[in-house]
Amino acid sequence: MTQFDGFTQETLQFLTAIKDNNNKQSFEKNKSIFKEEVQHKSQDFVMAMDDALKSISPELGGDVRLNGSGSIFRIYRDVRFSKDKTPYKTHLGILFWDKRFKKMSGPGFYFHLEPPKLSLYCGVYEIPRDKMSDFRDGIADNKSGKQLLGIIDKGEKMGFETSEPHYKRFPIGYDVEDERKTLLLHNTLFFKKTTVIPNEIFSENLIDYTLKVWEKMAPVYFWLKNIM
Repeated sequence: MTQFDGFTQETLQFLTAIKDNNNKQSFEKNKSIFKEEVQHKSQDFVMAMDDALKSISPELGGDVRLNGSGSIFRIYRDVRFSKDKTPYKTHLGILFWDKRFKKMSGPGFYFHLEPPKLSLYCGVYEIPRDKMSDFRDGIADNKSGKQLLGIIDKGEKMGFETSEPHYKRFPIGYDVEDERKTLLLHNTLFFKKTTVIPNEIFSENLIDYTLKVWEKMAPVYFWLKNIM
């Protein structure tokens, strides 16, 4: 297993500083810290977690590339269509996904570090259009749909937040009258847990800490994996 010894105070300080001074001058001044304490530490995290996630499913994995194709999201914001023209993201985002799917098109696990909080996710951010009918069929099916209700109920009892409805109109052709009906309005499905950044962030124990949370969230991953 790849050695990962935790993120550092400098990692958190960089993210906090870029939030307070979100401009090119500030970023360039701290670029060496960004490369060493954010990017390189993130690559170590990806390699270590890539190994650890195999205990949940062998299809899961990460990618250490830094060009936007890999697990580590780019820090540069796309401001072309946004009123907010600040150039940099103020968080570190890392995605691990089921490699049978293209990145962002299937279920996976997401790590979101934004001082002073850490958020962990499991699920899919947005159901691809070509998979929406499979998603809705899975909800409408008595067996898999009721299984999903049980998964969500158990997750909420463990304190996980769940995704919210997106559409206002129910899709045509689905005869569902119980709690599953609201799920037909979703275009996403995930669990989320947000906490104050734990002390484990600064050590190799972050791998076990994160994995234990994701193991509890994993039923959402397996449900999506089976129906998409």
